Amino acid sequence: MDHLIGYTLYPDGQDEHRSHADGIDVMDPIIGRLKQLSCPKIRISCRTAEWHGGKDLSALSVVSINTPVVLLDLQPFTQVETLRVLEDWEDFVEEAREHGLDEFLLNPQDFQLLHEFYKEKNSWPKNRSELMDGSCKALLIELNEAHSTAIDDWITDRALERASNYLFAVLLLSNVSGISTKHTFSNKAFPSIQSLDGDLYAMTGATRRRVLKSAGENR
Repeated sequence: MDHLIGYTLYPDGQDEHRSHADGIDVMDPIIGRLKQLSCPKIRISCRTAEWHGGKDLSALSVVSINTPVVLLDLQPFTQVETLRVLEDWEDFVEEAREHGLDEFLLNPQDFQLLHEFYKEKNSWPKNRSELMDGSCKALLIELNEAHSTAIDDWITDRALERASNYLFAVLLLSNVSGISTKHTFSNKAFPSIQSLDGDLYAMTGATRRRVLKSAGENR
């Protein structure tokens, strides 16, 4: 690995590795390799759902000698940015907004899902129920091939849909702030997913999809 010394490195696939690791932390071997390379400059990208917050920042600080670790969040598009990026789709964008589908225009993947939904149905949703059903199913689709390999082969679409419906019911009816995916991060406001009466593997898979938003580390 000596040929990498002195370069800025871009470690990729941390979230995919965590999906395969069955709970085993993957940050330690990354830190070990970086130490072998004399702690080079690095840039890491990771899904929010797979980012372990303060724990990961603390680990990275070990190899970020005398330099603070900077955490950046990728923000949704503004309306101006949406039209700038999708300038060839202006009519589609305007019609989507007329149907109250603005939230699907905030990032390229969601826009792609909306467009595919429209192409498949050849129409816009007739009512909010159809919109919500179609949207939830669309947001349960895993677009990352590496994540799909790790999770989708073991969970049926119907099981994933039932699990997400169950989690939404828990959130709506129990007056909790969210669900913790680990016992050690659970409390009254964030009960652990292990304490729920459902398909644990399917529920865990649902928490990694865009239909549910991260509320922080392991939540």
